[in-house]
Amino acid sequence: MTSPLSGVKAGDIDYVILRENSEGLYAARGAGALLRGEVAVDTLVQTRAGIERIVRKAFELARQSNGAPRDGVRRVTCCDKANVLRSYAFFRSVFDEVAKDYPDIATEHALVDAMAMHLVLKPGHFNVIVSENMFGDILSDLAAATVGGMGMAPSAEVGDAKGFFQAAHGSAPDIAGKGIANPYGTILSRRPCSTGSAADMTTKGCAGPPNKSAV
Repeated sequence: MTSPLSGVKAGDIDYVILRENSEGLYAARGAGALLRGEVAVDTLVQTRAGIERIVRKAFELARQSNGAPRDGVRRVTCCDKANVLRSYAFFRSVFDEVAKDYPDIATEHALVDAMAMHLVLKPGHFNVIVSENMFGDILSDLAAATVGGMGMAPSAEVGDAKGFFQAAHGSAPDIAGKGIANPYGTILSRRPCSTGSAADMTTKGCAGPPNKSAV
């Protein structure tokens, strides 16, 4: 069977994944509860302020972009699990509210399980994808694999005034000094914003093809 990615050429995949990096399920890191070795509980936290901030960033990035490779449409995709969990339904509702301020940008919703398939079957459809923290973390690793692996994907963690830029995989101390590290993701994380493609938005608070971007 032929892979759906077998005919993909350079430039056919060019999108940004944004994840809200201070909330979501990861907000429970170090604070969950384990009861008598029988029950474990972590809390997923989503606030209107946090969701609106990351969603507005997504729309602003879409405005700066050249649109999706397949059709040139400037599009923001909200990735969630709104059909199951109230917290994700809330994420979607805030997304829809913010979208009204950007009538020039196309919008759509995608459930995270379906999204994992879409990133393989039709990656050229996507322009900017916005999601909760954990979903963005998982999907950006999958997305990196579609363009050659984690070493090929840049990332940015951006606040109101400061940013941290690195390859999506983070550090790789296990191969230090061996001369085999791939610097592409690190270099691309600092690539100047010039052409309007996803790969060129890094210094504006995002990252390139496809990436982990957190606000």
